[in-house]
Amino acid sequence: MKQCEVSDSCHGTRPQRNQTKLVCGLLFWVCLLTVSQVMSITLLFIGKSDKLRASPTVGPIVTFEPKEVNESGVIHWKTQPIKIPLLDLNNNGSLTILYDGTYFLYLQVTQTSALFSSCDVKLKTTNKGVLLEGRMTNTSLSTGFLGRAVKLTTPDILEVTISPVSKINTGNTATYLGVLMLKNDTDNEG
Repeated sequence: MKQCEVSDSCHGTRPQRNQTKLVCGLLFWVCLLTVSQVMSITLLFIGKSDKLRASPTVGPIVTFEPKEVNESGVIHWKTQPIKIPLLDLNNNGSLTILYDGTYFLYLQVTQTSALFSSCDVKLKTTNKGVLLEGRMTNTSLSTGFLGRAVKLTTPDILEVTISPVSKINTGNTATYLGVLMLKNDTDNEG
């Protein structure tokens, strides 16, 4: 009987060696697939981060504070530096759109005193005309909060004018212009 047991154990090792080779082969494929998945995910994130640096995504907000009103009634703006600029601040106080997309524009202008019976404020673009319009009177020295979502394309130029020309309150809570990108059309191109 002992011979039989030895004989069975000798024959039993052969299938275990084949199973070991199969298990090693499967482990090799699992490791290879895992490494390829990690590389694919890494490349995916690298590609997205390059795209984020190339153009802004939804959400960057730029707020402009007034610097002065020129003799033509155009408000000159100043801004805080941001990482991803949406607009280019021109020397004449206007703003050039840098990316095609849908933007939410908001504006408030406040006079320092009621020198005129009324004063019109307009936010307009070179291509689309008047986008926001408000009126200040001697009883209401502010336009109040004006806002609108609008599709803009490069190189639309935004300009805020006051007619007739008047002095405005340049405090950042009294007069301001804000731009929020709602949708970036350049993300859909690639």
